[in-house]
Amino acid sequence: GELRDGEIDIFNVYAPEKLRTLKVNTVVMAAARKTHEGLYHELKLRMDEVHRVGDCISPGDIGTATLSADTLARAL
Repeated sequence: GELRDGEIDIFNVYAPEKLRTLKVNTVVMAAARKTHEGLYHELKLRMDEVHRVGDCISPGDIGTATLSADTLARAL
């Protein structure tokens, strides 16, 4: 895809030939799908009880992160 002023080209990585252009005002980038657990490990050294949710466990989408947080909250 390509990002231009006021529009963006998007496509599915599994079907790149199906390119679409969308009119946009704002774009939020979600990239570098990797686990971010540095803060967790720092806090674990200083606190008795620390829990991980979302991308701290494994990369995923917002639904996965929300479910992870909900599941932990109910268990506590």
